[in-house]
Amino acid sequence: ANTVSVSSPASTGSNVGTYSLTPAGAVFTSGSANNYAITYADGALAVTPRPLTLTPDTQDRVYGDANPVTGTFAIGGLGLVNGDTLNPSLALSSPATATSHVGAYALNGGGAAFTSGSSGNYAITYAPGVLNVTPASLVYTADPATRIYGDANPALSGTVTGFRNGDTLESATSGSLFFTTNAGVASNVGAYSVEGGGLTAGDYTFVQAPGNATALSITARPPGGF
Repeated sequence: ANTVSVSSPASTGSNVGTYSLTPAGAVFTSGSANNYAITYADGALAVTPRPLTLTPDTQDRVYGDANPVTGTFAIGGLGLVNGDTLNPSLALSSPATATSHVGAYALNGGGAAFTSGSSGNYAITYAPGVLNVTPASLVYTADPATRIYGDANPALSGTVTGFRNGDTLESATSGSLFFTTNAGVASNVGAYSVEGGGLTAGDYTFVQAPGNATALSITARPPGGF
């Protein structure tokens, strides 16, 4: 192959476009350069957009909440050069809605904005990230109950709260609701926990209300009460 040295006014900081490419310095490996009238004609150097891939960082939100609308992102492709910088957040969208069930959904980015440099110098591709819809909390709240020392426990009851999206106990849970206590007939006077249980729900987790820890009061047996 015939080779010559070339030069161009383009530099690593030149924008996308076409620049002259000037040859020079042809070298003969046989024969003599004096036998030729050499003319150098400029060629062309095309500076093409630099591939840049932006992927939203994984986000979590609770079932029933709104989707996040902005978020940070990871930079892939060939990356940024020449000190170019981007605003650190993207606009986000997702096919998930507030009523979407617990699971993983696509998280799509867009609207990247350069804080220095030019978007014209980059071929930006947005790769989908992940939006995790996590369970909301349902709260078992025990009704306060009282009994006398030595008696059997009363029937225990309570409620479940925290439903979203029009869900109800019947539509969103399976199983049978119950409330139990760790107190027995021989338990001493004092406060005892009453905890709810018996339910499962795909879009929810269950927690005990703080007051459940002392919902059952065992009182002293009055004189002559045996």
